[in-house]
Amino acid sequence: MKLQRKELMAIQGGTSISASLISAIIDGLEFIYGLGQSVGSAIARAFRKTYC
Repeated sequence: MKLQRKELMAIQGGTSISASLISAIIDGLEFIYGLGQSVGSAIARAFRKTYC
């Protein structure tokens, strides 16, 4: 069976967000948040001069 051009143009793919993509996005956001916490606390310690 050979599809006609109109039929080929009507085919829609099943694009969806997979669980692994969501997990990777969440891991990336957690990494950025943790990095911000570390940098922020390092700056705060530098201004307070409490390095221990």
